[in-house]
Amino acid sequence: MYYFCTYFDQNYLTRALVLIDSLKKHCGPFKIFVLCLDDDTFNYLNKEEKEVVVPIALSSLEEKDKSLNACKSNRSKVEYFFTLSPCLPLYILENFSGLDHITYLDSDMFFYSSPEPIYQELGNKSIYIIPHRFPKEHSDMADHGIFNVGFQIFRNDEAGIACLRRWREQCIEWCYDKLEGKRYADQKYLDEWPDLYKDKLVVSAHTGANLAPWNVKASKLIWEENKVKVDGKNLIFYHFHRLRFIKKRLATHGLENYFAEPDAIIKDHIYAPYMGAMIRKNKQLQRNTDNTGRLYKKYSFKEIKHLLKNGQTFYYLNDHKAFRFKWSSSK
Repeated sequence: MYYFCTYFDQNYLTRALVLIDSLKKHCGPFKIFVLCLDDDTFNYLNKEEKEVVVPIALSSLEEKDKSLNACKSNRSKVEYFFTLSPCLPLYILENFSGLDHITYLDSDMFFYSSPEPIYQELGNKSIYIIPHRFPKEHSDMADHGIFNVGFQIFRNDEAGIACLRRWREQCIEWCYDKLEGKRYADQKYLDEWPDLYKDKLVVSAHTGANLAPWNVKASKLIWEENKVKVDGKNLIFYHFHRLRFIKKRLATHGLENYFAEPDAIIKDHIYAPYMGAMIRKNKQLQRNTDNTGRLYKKYSFKEIKHLLKNGQTFYYLNDHKAFRFKWSSSK
């Protein structure tokens, strides 16, 4: 049995449900613990996703962790969400019995194949983290953290719990959306983990785990046997950081922020399946609920044109193919 956890509010419900659907398709038996950041999310999951989802009300975590709750007064909403990163998996391991591990993942991910190679890589070790794998020419990006906080595994053992408790204490003390010395949000604390936990920790070498806008440029992608291969390995999951829908079938991918130019494999075999799944899930949510899971903020064509002029590029999804959006002066 795999055990995952994540957190999100109503604005990310569509993305999170698409993530869960991808796990249902590619993962063995699993449970995913969801920290619900608003009541609408908790009520929906408690009603509709009982088979694999264990919803947790934010108030339940805050009642157990008084120090976390106190952080609301000295940091922004986003910074408070960052602070949750170590608190949630620790809370789960300490309050739910029978779990030998917990895997934290961000809710804007999508699985394309089985995660089993990740757990084979973990073996009997206690902690698993994934480096950003920035291209050499952009190695300065590591100033904000060598490792990405979007995915970690912690065993329910002495080393795993000790790591989470230390990380929680650090984030409670300082977790801000700025670079300050050796600290940045919840992320840069991970830089010291290889030295601290040594043979209890695994630094992922699987380039198909956490492929993302910041490292896709450095990876060799091929389409083979109806699968995306990353440096010869199956793409396990992609992290859709900065993907934003502008219209129903129109999204900005954010790859230009990392100097990456999407090719046909990235467009048609990574982004298009995800965008299609998002559109279908959002349609289902809007049909069955009241304003839950809204996919996009409404932009006028004037606003879209302004974004284009400022360097943003867009994909338009049509018949499961992603096309670069071109402005038409007639619109």
